[in-house]
Amino acid sequence: MTDKKRFKSPGLAKKLLRLLSAYHEKHSIIEDFEETFSEITRSERRFKAEFWYWSNTIKSVLGYLKMIVSWRFTMFRNHLKIAYRNFVRHKLYSFINVSGLAIGLSICMIISLWVLRELSYDRWFCGNGDSCIHLHFPDCQNGLRQTCEQPAIRIGQKARILVCRQ
Repeated sequence: MTDKKRFKSPGLAKKLLRLLSAYHEKHSIIEDFEETFSEITRSERRFKAEFWYWSNTIKSVLGYLKMIVSWRFTMFRNHLKIAYRNFVRHKLYSFINVSGLAIGLSICMIISLWVLRELSYDRWFCGNGDSCIHLHFPDCQNGLRQTCEQPAIRIGQKARILVCRQ
């Protein structure tokens, strides 16, 4: 009768290995690690088995991260090569696309700057936007009645001009 007692491996290390094996579903190293962990625990001490488990888990995680990063850069470089070849092959189409992108981005930046200026209107005149008061008063120019909005900097002078003759 053989003793097939399974020993419990470190939980956090096992979760890390599960994250790796989710990417590599065809080949899972968790079972191999569990079997080797049980053998080391039976033949050696548990501390040595846990040390082996953790060291190999860390090596696997670092190798996995290195592989992911290297493949991401490789794929990015390949995409840049393909884009360059398409730019060279289709010059007019590329010029139209790049100029349209440049025009669109510049218009977006101009609109953003205008919106920021409009939002900072109260802070520029008064310093504190909560205490700024706006007066709407009629203004007559050439017989046309218009409404002007101005910050109340000099209320005394503006209040005298409120009367408009038609």
